[in-house]
Amino acid sequence: MYPIVRKETLADNIILMDIKAPRVANECLPGQFIIAKTDEVGERIPLTICDYDREKETVTIVVQTIGAGTERMMALNEGDALEDFVGPLGCPSELCEEENLEETRKKKIVFIAGGLGTAPVYPQVKWLHEHGIDADVIMGSRTKDLLFYMDMYMYVRMTVLTDFTEMAVSSYRH
Repeated sequence: MYPIVRKETLADNIILMDIKAPRVANECLPGQFIIAKTDEVGERIPLTICDYDREKETVTIVVQTIGAGTERMMALNEGDALEDFVGPLGCPSELCEEENLEETRKKKIVFIAGGLGTAPVYPQVKWLHEHGIDADVIMGSRTKDLLFYMDMYMYVRMTVLTDFTEMAVSSYRH
């Protein structure tokens, strides 16, 4: 079992969960994903690894309600547990490979993210920042209420737009 150690509502029908998963947290890299299962009858749900904390042995996922399986997951709370949490799966981001650092430093990197597409951008931006590499992010959403991971501005130059231009923010990495 994999306990939920934190659950936070990010937007309407979108939640963030930190899951205690020591092996996954110690082996994952930006760009990879997991497959989660709530219980013995739940479906297998592939989800992007949005962040990880090797010391706390946690993996962060973001979930949006789109069907019965994600509804079951949304009903879980801190202290509850997922039955399965398989990963890390997939290939890490090419931008986040130690052996490519010098080549990556030469690039001008721009991420364009919208909605749940913001989730896989965050760990890449964080990793690049930790390795001294600059990146820009253009983030969009239908409304400002659907925006999340706005704290990404700490790492990058970021522009945020909505369909109704309710919000247009530009910031620069400190």
